Amino acid sequence: MKPNNTQNTFLLQCAFFSVLLFSSIVFTSCGGDDSLDENSFLETLCSNKWVSRDVWFGTGNDDHAWLDEDTEYLYFKKDHTGVLYMSRKSNDTHLGSSRSSNYLLFDYTVSGNTVRVSYEDGTYASYIFKNGDLWIEGSSTLFYSPIKMTAADYSFLATLGPTTKSSGDIKYTYDDRSHVLTISGNGYMPDYTTSTQPWKDLYVMEIIVKEGVKSIGNRAFKDMYAVTKVTLPQSLERIGTDAFSNLILLLQINIPKNVTEIGESAFAGCKILKNVRFGDGNGGNSIKTIGDWAFSDANVGSADLIFPNLEVVGHNFALSGSFNHIVIGKNIKSIGNFAFSTSAEKGTIEIASSVPPTAYNYVVSDQEQWTLKVPKGATNNYKNAAPWKSFKSIIE
Repeated sequence: MKPNNTQNTFLLQCAFFSVLLFSSIVFTSCGGDDSLDENSFLETLCSNKWVSRDVWFGTGNDDHAWLDEDTEYLYFKKDHTGVLYMSRKSNDTHLGSSRSSNYLLFDYTVSGNTVRVSYEDGTYASYIFKNGDLWIEGSSTLFYSPIKMTAADYSFLATLGPTTKSSGDIKYTYDDRSHVLTISGNGYMPDYTTSTQPWKDLYVMEIIVKEGVKSIGNRAFKDMYAVTKVTLPQSLERIGTDAFSNLILLLQINIPKNVTEIGESAFAGCKILKNVRFGDGNGGNSIKTIGDWAFSDANVGSADLIFPNLEVVGHNFALSGSFNHIVIGKNIKSIGNFAFSTSAEKGTIEIASSVPPTAYNYVVSDQEQWTLKVPKGATNNYKNAAPWKSFKSIIE
């Protein structure tokens, strides 16, 4: 329905009423002793929320009218940290009503009747306590008026800013503005189910695992569909079963050089994962075990796969991609069915073991078109063993 002049008048009346209401709050705010001692001043700061409001309104063509009310709350905590919470209520005859909010964390110091605030975005501000209000230093019109904190205010304040909780040997911190989940601690992450993940109800877009954490538990981040970025530490030794499966927006991952085990389906279902880097990318890795389906649906971007310490690699696309050169050290014991699924029509696989590893079927796609390189004197061992004898050629 087209807006009319009655709606415009109503919005302007609302604006006028909001200004009158704010004025009544400001000019009836309690007076105070501007020379309070520091402890009393801190108590005054922390026992109140400090409020400033601005109202903006106007009209435009085609019977358009709008009204915005901006409110800022300063919350001070006794540990000399705090929060600036910013809220906007908008009413528009064309666009309807909406609300938005954001907040900044800060640290503060007190000197005399002055509060100096350092915000997390690198900006600073000073507030002068006079006539019972907090005035922005250098301004004769901009100030915050006190309203006594209630239990609801304290509960709300507890929800603002990163929250940290514990799970086994690790702690996790979530920031609801950046949607970053940070894992920290010294030790091993527990195993989970998708229903017991401590962060299962959080909207996480990025996962950062800090130095000191040694393992990613089974199913730790399974089905966290919004995650686009994962950072892993050099202290990591193990990535559990289904740890990152079905992260459908994950594009790349760096596997740290000290990881020895990548569990079954660890990155299965990561459908756009195209850049997987192992250690330094040139064989500088410690991987001993890669489980079944570990990278099915993912696409290892490197042309060369080098695993000097590999002992067991699982079945069915444990590694997939476009690689055409695979190097495996002398400790290899077992290679599963189609463990290496590649779009390359031909390539070379080098194995440093003189004894053919246990294998159940072709170990690489289009095996008849690939060359197998083995240690000197081991050619017959491989030519007489299935499925190794099906390679196009076996050379020392």
